[in-house]
Amino acid sequence: MVSSATSLLQDIGFEHQPSFYLSRVAMFSLIQLISEPSGALYTCSLFNFLHMFDLFRNVGHRVCQYGFLLKLLLFCFFFTDLNLLDWNAQNSVAIALDASVCIWSTEHCRLMCEIHMNSNSKYASSIAWIKDGSCLAVGTSDGEVQLWDIETRKRLRNMCGHTSVVGALSWNNHILSSGSRLGFIHHYDVRMAHHHIGSLRHTKSISGLKWSPDGCRLASGSSDGILNIWPNDPNTTFRCRPLQSMVHPTAVKAMDWCPWQSEIVAVGGGMTDGVVRVWDINNGNCLRSTETKSQICSLLWLACSKEIVTGHGLPKNQIVRWDFHSLTRKCTIACDIIVAILFMGELLCLRMTDTYIN
Repeated sequence: MVSSATSLLQDIGFEHQPSFYLSRVAMFSLIQLISEPSGALYTCSLFNFLHMFDLFRNVGHRVCQYGFLLKLLLFCFFFTDLNLLDWNAQNSVAIALDASVCIWSTEHCRLMCEIHMNSNSKYASSIAWIKDGSCLAVGTSDGEVQLWDIETRKRLRNMCGHTSVVGALSWNNHILSSGSRLGFIHHYDVRMAHHHIGSLRHTKSISGLKWSPDGCRLASGSSDGILNIWPNDPNTTFRCRPLQSMVHPTAVKAMDWCPWQSEIVAVGGGMTDGVVRVWDINNGNCLRSTETKSQICSLLWLACSKEIVTGHGLPKNQIVRWDFHSLTRKCTIACDIIVAILFMGELLCLRMTDTYIN
C-alpha cells in the first residue's frame, strides 16, 4: 500500500481551451473519468499521471499532462464496481482513496486538501457532491454514509442504516439515496435529525444509482441485471414496487438519464452483453439498441450534441460517440480499458499491463 496522498505536481504544458477534453487515468484496476459543468472532460488518476485530450475538435491530441502521487491500495485491484470520483460546481474533483478522500482543484490544477474518516471505516466506497458543491457525501465499506464540509474539513454527521459496503450514492436536492452490496437502498433527508426516511430493496447488490434530472424518478441497477425505476416517494418502505423493471443479461452499472427527455434512460451491457439500450420508462419499452461487441463499462449523454458516449473494456478498449436518434457511430477513439463514465465526462481508463495512464 502507498501512504497518504501528497502533492507531487508537475504542470506540463497546460492550455485550458473551451472544448471537451478527455483525461485518461490508469492504475492496476480502478479508474474513473469525470467532467466539469462547463463541458471539459477529465479524469483524475488514483496513481500517477493525469492526461487530457481534446475529444471533439482534435481527437487524440494531448492537451496537457500532470504528474502527481496519490495513495493506491490493494482494494483498488479488485473493486471496480464502486463509484470513487465526483465533480462539483466549483470545479473540484473528489477522489476516494482508502479511508480518506482527496480534493483536486481542476481550476488551479493542484491537490487542495485531504479529509480522513474515522478509524472504524475500512475504506471510502462511494462519493457524491451535493448539487451546489458545499457538502460531500461519502459511503464507507462498513455501511456508514458520512457528510463532510470540505471548506472546514469537518464531518457534519454520520448516517447509519446499512450493514454492508455502500457502493452508490445519488442526491436529489436535500435527499441523499444510498445503495449497498446487500441490495438495500436508503433515503436520508440531510436536514432532519432523524434522517432515515425510507428504504427500497433489490435482491442483489446495487451497482448503479441515479436520480433523474427533474428529480421525479430514481433509477437503480443491480448485479443481477435488473434496472428498476422508482417514484419520488422517499418515505417508502420495502413493500414499494417499482414503476418499471427492465431486465438485462449483465449487471446494470453503466447507465444515465437523458438530460432533455426525462422519461428516457440509456444502459450499457457488460462483458457478455455489450449492447447499448435506450429505454422509455413510461412503458418499459426498449426504443432502440445497438450491438458494440465489447464490454460497456461506462455511459453518458452529451446534451450539447444530443449524443451518447460509451466507454469500453475488453476486447476493443475504446470510446465511442453515438448519434442518439439512430445509434450510429459518429466517432471512435482507441484507448485503454474504460471503466466508468459519468454525465459530461466521468471516465475511467484501465490498463492491465502497467499502472500508468496513457
